[in-house]
Amino acid sequence: MTTSAPADTDLSVLSRLHEALGLDWADIAATVGVDQSTLYRWRHREATPRPMALSRLAQLSDLLQLLRRLFAGADLARDWLGAAKPEMLGGTKTPLEVMREGRLDRVLTLLHFLARGA
Repeated sequence: MTTSAPADTDLSVLSRLHEALGLDWADIAATVGVDQSTLYRWRHREATPRPMALSRLAQLSDLLQLLRRLFAGADLARDWLGAAKPEMLGGTKTPLEVMREGRLDRVLTLLHFLARGA
């Protein structure tokens, strides 16, 4: 069953991630924990995210805000997401790889830690 997304559901974070950080739709879908076709339906207002997905979307919005605060520009934030291998994430994976595995919470924890100046 397909339901239309309510007008008050803010899905702009999806476009902002795609445009500002250059994340592809597959990365965004994996981070949220849905299929790319589901992401497509949300973006085109053909379906509405369930509560767990809405929670993930809110986390992605938080991620964007933290990246803007910590990095001087989208290029640096994009580089950090795709190339850094922080010790706090195990030192073997990039933040984007960790996010794709459904562990956005770990990346957010690290960013909050960095934002506190630690």
